[in-house]
Amino acid sequence: MKATGQRLLIAAHDPGGATALLPVIRTLATQGLVSLRVIGDGPAASLFARAGIEFEHIRGGDGAGELLVVARQLLDRERPDLVLVGSSETYTIERALTEAAARAGVPSAGLLDYWSQYVERFSGEGPGERWRYLPDLVLVMDETARDEMVALGVSPGRVAVVGHPHLSTLPRSVAPLPAAARAAFREALGVPSGGHLLTFASETFGWQWDPSYRFQPLSGKTERTVVVLEHLLAALTELVEAHQTPLLVVNKLHPKNRPEEFAWLDHLVLPFPVLTIADADNVILVQASDLVVGMTSMFMLEAACLGTPTVCVVPRAAEECMLANRYGARCAIARNPFELRRLLGQALVGGGLQSLAVAVDEEDAAEGVAARLYALLGIDRP
Repeated sequence: MKATGQRLLIAAHDPGGATALLPVIRTLATQGLVSLRVIGDGPAASLFARAGIEFEHIRGGDGAGELLVVARQLLDRERPDLVLVGSSETYTIERALTEAAARAGVPSAGLLDYWSQYVERFSGEGPGERWRYLPDLVLVMDETARDEMVALGVSPGRVAVVGHPHLSTLPRSVAPLPAAARAAFREALGVPSGGHLLTFASETFGWQWDPSYRFQPLSGKTERTVVVLEHLLAALTELVEAHQTPLLVVNKLHPKNRPEEFAWLDHLVLPFPVLTIADADNVILVQASDLVVGMTSMFMLEAACLGTPTVCVVPRAAEECMLANRYGARCAIARNPFELRRLLGQALVGGGLQSLAVAVDEEDAAEGVAARLYALLGIDRP
């Protein structure tokens, strides 16, 4: 298939959006119907490089003003017919390009990767800035995301359901980790012989405990992910001491986290080691783990997709539908410390949790995104 001459500019900064965009970029590049230019900044640049995607690595400088200048320069240089971005809760290249494209009269589309923080992803912080950075069309995972965005005030005509490009392709694209490779990976990490590997998926810092939480701070620390991690370690300590269960805990950092934020772990006296990992191959780590525990990260959905037993900690009642049962992922839910301990005991001592796989789209969602983009560009496919 020959390119039509239409130019598509794709950009991402945040890891979630970049991960969802990767299958779309590959599909568009393979089909060759558009001239494609990919821009990466921050964590997205690392993801694109690791995936072998041809892209330009930009650095936006300090502040929204400098980043907006970069976005304008990109539009002037590339002259795209359409801009496609991920989403971010801060002013990154996604917002800058959406803003610059609106001022320049260039159509824009945004690919949503998760079912939360809709307003924060597309709004400024000042009065009257609600939905300021909303693209002309938002491509979302399912009817739930669409309905939730519409209920928040987005016009139905600006939301289209396309599926989740990353999750729809993950189970089909990942080969099972061979037993020998799994054993070697676990040995390299330091998993004790005959023991368990539990991976905790940390969240970004900045979310603080409040009285609506059902997990109380144990040490005075109020960072949300720290509060939950402390409860996890306390429950595991009780189980390991009672049953002498060999265990290694991996604290897998979110791409925005820093290892020094968890330096306090080095000062704890625990009956098992805790290893903080800043950069890991998610697919290998998930398949090597006996249990994954976390809250709302994409890593949780990946674990459920790949069939690893997964416990979703739900600190507040308002979050009970945020992860569980989204996109077919049915994780075991821990709503309070008692439920967390019971599920950990079931998984590590009582014979294991049943792993329920994700109901994957029958059709490739990346192809659905590509079809929607071609329609926006007026391209008739052969």
